[in-house]
Amino acid sequence: MTTEVFEAAVAVARRVGYRNITRKLIAEELAANPAWGRDVTRTMNYLINEGKMAELVDKLVEEKDRLALVPGERVPTLSNLWKKHDKKDIALAAYRMAVAKGLYSLSLPKVAAEAGFSVGTLRNYFGSIDGLRESVLEIATAQGNGRLIREGQLGDRYGSPEKIKAAAAK
Repeated sequence: MTTEVFEAAVAVARRVGYRNITRKLIAEELAANPAWGRDVTRTMNYLINEGKMAELVDKLVEEKDRLALVPGERVPTLSNLWKKHDKKDIALAAYRMAVAKGLYSLSLPKVAAEAGFSVGTLRNYFGSIDGLRESVLEIATAQGNGRLIREGQLGDRYGSPEKIKAAAAK
């Protein structure tokens, strides 16, 4: 990915929010600034044929805090481009809640409120609270959080949250 395309994407993100970036807006931004030396057709072909739009979005999301980019309004779209980022944001919010209150204190409504999504979106991404807990345990494993991993193992062994709490207290 070229620096010019990334800079154009950042300019578009500052104008419309990083969740609303499209190939068309990037191409228009590049066409409007002749100093970048790109034409619309070449840019569109680059982003479409090389599969660079997903890479560009990944890089913007990684850099969003450093660049002080705002999310922008969520616009209905058929694109799955943001799905993996949304799912990761939800899982991280759930992980933070689990660290603070325990793995089995999580509920879909609480996590949805914390993450800023609807319960339906959580069901779409994770299926159920068990799917969300599995994602939290994956993060806990990556972070080396032994307490949450142990809670997950107790859940597999004992089943209900009440039995888990009793076993954890022993």
